[in-house]
Amino acid sequence: MVEINFLLFIVFPYVALITLIIGTTYRYMARKFTFSSLSSQFLGDDKLGGIGSMLWHYGVLLVLSGHFIAFFFTGIYEQFKGSNELIHTGMEIMRYTAGLMAFSGLTLLIIRRLMNPRLRAVTTTVDWVVLTLLYAQLLMGWNVLLNHQNQGFWFKDSVAPWLRSIFFLKPFVPTVEWYVALHMLNFFLLIFLIPFSRLVHLFTFPIGYLFRPYQVVVWNRNRRTAYEQ
Repeated sequence: MVEINFLLFIVFPYVALITLIIGTTYRYMARKFTFSSLSSQFLGDDKLGGIGSMLWHYGVLLVLSGHFIAFFFTGIYEQFKGSNELIHTGMEIMRYTAGLMAFSGLTLLIIRRLMNPRLRAVTTTVDWVVLTLLYAQLLMGWNVLLNHQNQGFWFKDSVAPWLRSIFFLKPFVPTVEWYVALHMLNFFLLIFLIPFSRLVHLFTFPIGYLFRPYQVVVWNRNRRTAYEQ
């Protein structure tokens, strides 16, 4: 059992991180055109896809933000843990709202892909694997939030110290409940798959759009007249 835990919680995270760095770099250098998530709006229902995409992306960003704050700013979470009931309730509402948004959005996107034959035709096996793992990750996250005795602070007390030990090259095998362990290992499995899937678009955030000047479109003549000519 000790050897298995060593492989799962120490060796595998490093394998996933090394694969992420080398695989993503190679894909960017050798196949730059694939370094994105190709749009599927013209293949399916834009309304369903738009709602699902908005809920999923905003929801998962909020969920990840909570994890990042607990990882980098543990002291802030400690203050919230001892805060009054109103602040604690507000944090719980935010957690459940973010989780519900992400879960609903991903559900709509999966339904859209299943119901549309054109979308199914361009969905690869890796796409289905990633979608399944993302869905499982959300379900496991809900299970942890509902069943962990430390409520919304479970990540700070159990997972964050283990992740820091990985990044600071002082790894140890964490002592956590089995459902928390599955949640942690599934996360690194998704990390491992990033270079081989559309998840690579995580690194293509259009930061330049935040700083580029406004684009001015000027029509010098009537559109209808222009088309007729």
